[in-house]
Amino acid sequence: MTDYWPQNEGVVVDGFSVAFGEAYAAIEAFETVHMHTTATTDSIYVAPAAAAGDGYAIALKAATAQGDIIPVMYLGIIKMQAATTMNEDDYVSNAAGGTQVQVIATMTAGEMVAYRALNYTGTAFRLGKTLNGAVTDDDILVLVGLTG
Repeated sequence: MTDYWPQNEGVVVDGFSVAFGEAYAAIEAFETVHMHTTATTDSIYVAPAAAAGDGYAIALKAATAQGDIIPVMYLGIIKMQAATTMNEDDYVSNAAGGTQVQVIATMTAGEMVAYRALNYTGTAFRLGKTLNGAVTDDDILVLVGLTG
């Protein structure tokens, strides 16, 4: 794939909403994460997405152990890897591996704002939308965040 945004290959991150989180476990750089239920009043705990559809933010730095403070992107554009063939403007969730994205096959009118509520009702979190097409294992630009 040649994506021309920016004019080079490799890591692409343009985060509009980035916060710091405390790692609840080891996390890879650019892995999809979610808030862990053990959050306290003074920290936002983040953990790797345990399964496909569990992630709704991207860790921008690796955490080698629990307690590491890392930047987490909740809204922005990032280059990820496609788990399957995708088109421009597809809704995506994280794939089981955590660093790939997959197409969410069906979207109903009620799922346009939040595909999965934060109380874990529903089937998957919507990570974002694709900004270009890609084939399996190719790089793809993803707009992370709530996109209608």
